[in-house]
Formats: sequence, C-alpha cells, structure tokens
Amino acid sequence: MGSVYRAFDEQLKVEVALKVPQSLALSAQERFLEEAQRLAAVQHRNVVSVRSFGRNTDRVYFSMQLIDGPNGLDLIRTFQRQAAHCRPGPTVLEMAGVETAGMLPELADAARGGRRTTGWWPSGSRGAADGLDAAHRRGLLHRDVKPANFLMASDGRLLVADFGLAVTNDDLVGRGRGLAGTFPYVAPERLTGDQATIDQRADVWALGATLYEFLDLPAGLRARWSSRAAGYRHARSAPAAPPRPACAPRTGRHLPPGHAA
Repeated sequence: MGSVYRAFDEQLKVEVALKVPQSLALSAQERFLEEAQRLAAVQHRNVVSVRSFGRNTDRVYFSMQLIDGPNGLDLIRTFQRQAAHCRPGPTVLEMAGVETAGMLPELADAARGGRRTTGWWPSGSRGAADGLDAAHRRGLLHRDVKPANFLMASDGRLLVADFGLAVTNDDLVGRGRGLAGTFPYVAPERLTGDQATIDQRADVWALGATLYEFLDLPAGLRARWSSRAAGYRHARSAPAAPPRPACAPRTGRHLPPGHAA
C-alpha cells in the first residue's frame, strides 16, 4: 500500500506522481521496491511509466509519469450522473475534461461524427487492453484491474496504473496465492481456490467487467457482486448473461476483435 502525491522533480524539471509506502516496515519497503521494478519492466504507452527510484532517510519512494486526468471510476460516475451513454462522443469527452483537438488521431476519429459513447469506447479501451497485455507478456498478473486503476491522459489514452498487488507467474505458487483485488472485479476462479487455474486470464475477466461497467453497469448488479460472499455465490452459480446496457449497439460492429456483443 502506498500514497501518491503530485510533486516536482527538480533534476528532471518535470511534474511527477510520487509514490511512498504507508509503512516503514522493512518487508513493506521491499515489496514497494518490487512494485517499482515490475512497473519499470513494462514499457508501453498505455502503462504508467517509472521515472526514478530513491530513498530519503528511512523511507523509499519512486516517481512515475504524471497523468493529469481522471481515473476510470471518476469517468463512470460522471457518465452515469450525466446520463452520458446515450450522448454524442464529443459531448461525453468534454464531460471527462478531454478536448478532442488534442487527442490521438485514431481516438479523435472515433469521437467525431455524433457517435454515441458506445461507438467511441471500444477505440479508447483497446489501448487499455494493449497495456495490460504488455504487462502479461512480462509475466505479470496485475490482480487489481478495475476502473480506478485506469487513468485518462490528455490525449485520450487510457493507461494501466497501480501494480501494488501484481505478482509474477512464479509468485502464484508462493505469496501470490492469497485473495487480492476488489469486488466485483475478482474473477470467479480466484474465489474458488483452484490455484492451478489462475493465470493472466483472471485479469482479462476483470478487464471485461471494467469495460462493461463503462458501458453502463446497473448499480443493482454491481451491488450483488460487491462483497466476498456474493462473489462466492457468483463463482459457484451457472453463468448468466448480464443485462444489455440501454444504449449498447445491437450488433458487434463497433467492437474490436475478441469482444462479444
């Protein structure tokens, strides 16, 4: 666990996000160093990058690329409050504080032309999936994929953040066995205790739950899955198709490859 502050790096002359551990215990600081090393190993434009690592008296710290935009949970709350999912793409992005003039071309093109959020979102979310895939290619399991751990940059990119609970494939047979993450984004196989079936696909499940919530996850469904007991019931029950968002496209033509409509 750590706290993140906005800071200015006097050597690099840039603003950064500075993360420090909440505990001074040696074990906590060792895990903190491991988090910095894991994050530094993933070089991708959709993953928050590490700038530096250091120690100040009895506390370690590392600085990261500053993403001066909302996280995914903030976006969801804004969209739901403004009934954004049936509005044109540019209007939705303005609600999020993103100007289409500064966006990457592929994202700006998807936002123009009066498309609804459901038309723009697959283009925006593809980068988030690519960033998570980059972490997986480095042998990492994030374990806490959820809306709040995606940050929106000023150019419209979504970046994966917070690798504080991440483990490697080797860790899954050791200290990575414990249940970590946030309901309702914990994959069912992680709740059943069958360690042999747990791998990066659990992150993909969590990403799917996150993307579905961006499209308009009903509050009642989230409430049913938001506790450990509810999660266990869900893991042991027959899978049921979630309700279709009110403004979801009736076909899969807006969805990128690998996404079901």
